[in-house]
Amino acid sequence: MQTKDDLRAGIEFGFIDDSVEVSGRYQPALLTNQGGDTILDHLTDELHTTKGFTFAVAFVTEGGLIDIKSTLNDLAQKGIRGRLI
Repeated sequence: MQTKDDLRAGIEFGFIDDSVEVSGRYQPALLTNQGGDTILDHLTDELHTTKGFTFAVAFVTEGGLIDIKSTLNDLAQKGIRGRLI
């Protein structure tokens, strides 16, 4: 399956060997919240196309949840479930 191979290559590139060729979607990237490229934008883009999700985070702020509250509500209305660890 191509997606599985692409994901494997992305992980290998990001953590083991930066000479591995990786296709676009699975190319690791550093998000810095500069130049209009925000983590929030990437997160909401991904949530709009998800079938389920798990967030594993060290801490959660009220402001962070408020930023994605409407997106999470939309997912709940569609029956898409997620969890926060």
